[in-house]
Amino acid sequence: MSRFDVDATGTINLVELSSLVKTAQAFLRHDQDKNGSIDIDELRDALRKLGLHAGQLEPQALFRRYDADGSGTIDLPEFAVLVADLQLFINFDTNEDGAIDAAELCKALRKLGLRDSASESVAAAKKVLAAWDVDQAGVLNMAEF
Repeated sequence: MSRFDVDATGTINLVELSSLVKTAQAFLRHDQDKNGSIDIDELRDALRKLGLHAGQLEPQALFRRYDADGSGTIDLPEFAVLVADLQLFINFDTNEDGAIDAAELCKALRKLGLRDSASESVAAAKKVLAAWDVDQAGVLNMAEF
């Protein structure tokens, strides 16, 4: 409920219901064995179908991050968080290369309304990026994002 009640009214309005239905439909589409959860292979296939290659998004790292309850599968609420994060990542990856570089991070921080040095300067954004760039690739992949 809290994931889809964007305006925190305690109820789901029509727009919020539409988001819930779309997310549930996507979940059901990717739950290939129809067991009510998505396993690592189904996630890998879903990412591939979305045109997001395994090398770009590292399905195992994503899986570990979004399997919040440690069940070994991703359920609907976990999937909703994954979808929201993917949408945000794709929105910020303006050159569509599967990673967020310092210039994209700077723009993303401004878009989010953050006003500090990293949102005003690519050089400062590089320092923020370096702090989160686990694989030292010079960009943020989805798992690092």
